[in-house]
Amino acid sequence: MDKILIYIGLNNGVGFSNITQNESFDKCYGFEPIPHLYKKVKNEHINNPKVEIINAAVVEVEGEYDFYISKFNNIIGDSSSLFELTEEYRELTGNNISTHEKIKVKGINLKKFLEEKNITNIKKYVSDAEGNDYTILKSIISLVNERKIEDIQVESICDYVVKEVRENQPTNYEKDFVDLLSNNYELYKKQEGNYNPKLPNYWVNRDLYFKLKPIKK
Repeated sequence: MDKILIYIGLNNGVGFSNITQNESFDKCYGFEPIPHLYKKVKNEHINNPKVEIINAAVVEVEGEYDFYISKFNNIIGDSSSLFELTEEYRELTGNNISTHEKIKVKGINLKKFLEEKNITNIKKYVSDAEGNDYTILKSIISLVNERKIEDIQVESICDYVVKEVRENQPTNYEKDFVDLLSNNYELYKKQEGNYNPKLPNYWVNRDLYFKLKPIKK
């Protein structure tokens, strides 16, 4: 059985490279909708036949989408998303992130992509889709329920966040992922950081790490 890595939301490719350099895979697929970041990551792995980089956003319904490229401390790309950040987000976090540019991007459905590649098992699944993570994971719920994904890492919104941090964003809370995965997966790690809502400039997004539970005999 091939060991497959699926990585959604490559950004500058640092996280993707750390995984591919430190873990063994037969094939690695990375998705990045921002053209200059896609080209950067693709060029970094151009001589690796095990890596395929796709210039697209992963969505529920395929088509062309507006995509909001963010700018923060003169860095273009961080926190970019299909859903534009709200003023409430800036108030909660103290981050002066602005929309640098709105572009059109191609959106592809992950379930269809996996079927076209004849992928039925995934060793590691990483999603940093800036608000669309839960929707994407639900689109491949059959693989989740059949225990066909070994390790899952997703970015969530903390449960204590009550204000809308992105315009028209679908649900993406911690509790959503726990409810979706609890039958077959154990939440074994949460991202550390400023997650005390009583303190100023607390964080609103958190990476969650799940692994398969042992099969009960």
